[in-house]
Amino acid sequence: MRQPNRTRLFSGPYKAPQFKVGQVVRCSIQGPVTIGGVSNGKIPWPRVRRSLVVYGDLESAIRTESVLAVAHWWGVTDTTVTN
Repeated sequence: MRQPNRTRLFSGPYKAPQFKVGQVVRCSIQGPVTIGGVSNGKIPWPRVRRSLVVYGDLESAIRTESVLAVAHWWGVTDTTVTN
């Protein structure tokens, strides 16, 4: 019997929003933040300090995809997604 792919995305495709480093955006977790860089996950994403900015497609993915899938594609740990 074949094992299910636990990192498969079911509701995608997801893509990063257009942004510029230094731009202020509204993160669903932290409120207004200044983008400081880009993650190096399979889906590159705006970062602030050591966390991803939760908005746009990432916010949707957190609500609909498995923790393991989000962690895999956005390049974070499953604990980060759970938190």
